[in-house]
Amino acid sequence: MTRVTATHRFVPPTLSVRALLACGAALIALALTADAAEQHPASIPAGRGAYVFGDSSSEMGNLYLTPGLVGEAPPTSYIANGWTRESNGLIWNERLAPGMRPVNAGPPYGNRLNFAHSNATTGQGDVSTDDLHAYDYGVLRQLERFQALRAARQITIRPDDLFFVNAGPNDLMNALFADEGDPAATVASMTANLTGTARSLFQAGAKHVFVWDIPHIEQAPQFNSSTIPPEAQAGLAQIRGAMKALSDMARTALDTALSQVAVPADANLVTVRLSKLQEHLAANARQLGFTRSVTEGCIDIYAETVCSSDRSVQNQFLFIDNLHLTAPAQTYEAAYYATLVDQVLGGVNRRAARLSDIGIDAGRLAADLGQAGIAGTDGRRDGFGLFADSGWHRRDAGGDGATAQQTVKAAIAGLSYGDGDGWRIALGGGPLEGTGRFQAGGGFDLKGGIASVQVANTIGPVRLRSSLGHAWFDLDRITRPGGLPTLTPRGDSQGKADSYAFTAAWHIDLGDLFIEPGLGFGLDEASVKSYAERDGAGLEMKIDRMKRSDWTATAGLTAGFGPVDVSQGIRLSGQVEATYIRHLDRPGTATLTDLINNTARPVSLFVGDGPRDRVSVAPALSLSLGDNATLSVRYATQVRGDKGDAVRAGLAWRF
Repeated sequence: MTRVTATHRFVPPTLSVRALLACGAALIALALTADAAEQHPASIPAGRGAYVFGDSSSEMGNLYLTPGLVGEAPPTSYIANGWTRESNGLIWNERLAPGMRPVNAGPPYGNRLNFAHSNATTGQGDVSTDDLHAYDYGVLRQLERFQALRAARQITIRPDDLFFVNAGPNDLMNALFADEGDPAATVASMTANLTGTARSLFQAGAKHVFVWDIPHIEQAPQFNSSTIPPEAQAGLAQIRGAMKALSDMARTALDTALSQVAVPADANLVTVRLSKLQEHLAANARQLGFTRSVTEGCIDIYAETVCSSDRSVQNQFLFIDNLHLTAPAQTYEAAYYATLVDQVLGGVNRRAARLSDIGIDAGRLAADLGQAGIAGTDGRRDGFGLFADSGWHRRDAGGDGATAQQTVKAAIAGLSYGDGDGWRIALGGGPLEGTGRFQAGGGFDLKGGIASVQVANTIGPVRLRSSLGHAWFDLDRITRPGGLPTLTPRGDSQGKADSYAFTAAWHIDLGDLFIEPGLGFGLDEASVKSYAERDGAGLEMKIDRMKRSDWTATAGLTAGFGPVDVSQGIRLSGQVEATYIRHLDRPGTATLTDLINNTARPVSLFVGDGPRDRVSVAPALSLSLGDNATLSVRYATQVRGDKGDAVRAGLAWRF
């Protein structure tokens, strides 16, 4: 029986490949029993297609399902559903896209398909060794297979599908260890193959293509194992240095080449910084659970030993063998990919849009506060007064589900004036604070201040009122789910908002009661300055141009009762307002995000914020204490559109 090696199974020339593969029956008998029904905390949305091209870093059994191949998987492999992985559990791409299947498993293919083969190079072929048969399943050959299935209509590409290309280390190790290898020529060929693959995918209709950079191959146990035979140890450091120089050169060349790919206007090309993720995992090894080693593998193919048959012990290593990651490291890799996918597909934009949405709420609250300064009088009393007003506004925002809840609270104090002929004005200012929480985790805090101007006039039966609110604020502790423990991007920014409303109502007396039908319009604007999330191995994100502007028209009916004496010197009045609000344009926020050092251009998105129609109901009471003091309270709830509530309470003193 011929055993087929996994990808990258290269060693210094002083060691034989056959010796490395002779791990013995004890290792072959090792049952790496991971649960096939593992959870997928970092996965893409159900139904979205995903296609993978590459080597054993993404292998799900294609090499071992090759027709006519008689072989057995190395003992490092985890096998479930008859499919072989180069790990001790599920690998990153099937965690990212549950339901993914290897293409060699045959039809039906579905829309989550893995073309990756162990031993694959970026070109047409794979890697041959002294005792292995060559199989031509390089990335370019995988691409041909993909195009053939597409042409035969056995798979259908949709605009929202995701494409992942992970290959290159085999090319580099082949160049390093081959007797007549030309590293510079290999790097040029590798970059041409990977960029050509990206171009071909775009031509086939792909909109989202992810190409990894070259990982730090020299940091793998292949180049660090303490159990390498003594006769090979002397040259190991030199080989490790040569591997580092080669992978660094290849990474730089690939970055340059990918930046020159002509990406369609409606598409994205993402350079996945696996090298940065690798650095992050090594730097935070103990916090992430890799307490045994990040340079030694659990299975040492040189010493033909295994650290333990206990999977929990195996998972304390970063590498399961000389080149491949353990199951928890695969989970972190899936989370890293999921974060990048979330950024490209607009999840970050949707959450960022909530920053301007809460600005809209802050402006509206600012415009609403100050009504205490003009409440409780018919406008015929002249003179100055003082008032204090406070309130909060809570809503479940975002028709896209990005925000679970956001709340703003504010209080103001100020000066009011009535001219005795129907005009009233109130001016005030005070502090503002708020919070927003994302459904997927994370959120932000808001602190700032507001200013408010209220103007009202009574001309016979006509009631005129206008309000202007301005809010300025800092958004602090902005966090979003980064997917990786110890890796939560953070940011802060500044914003401002303005809200203006005007209403005209006709007052109709009905004995002790009254009604006021009215019409009005409003303008709400909010903007947030750009900010950058900083803490992340390749996860940096700059967010810019968050701005929204809402023009609204309103129709309302107010019904209530005039002041009635409840005791000596105390009068009570009340009303209920029912208001229909129509957005004249689609409500939402335009956001622009840039994956720092990951994408060729920013990702823009218009984020809708619920329906265009809203209906609110608001009961209010005013209690006049003598001729000088008025206490007013108001509660409003939205019965159509976003769910939300608002409360306001204030006290005015006229002198």
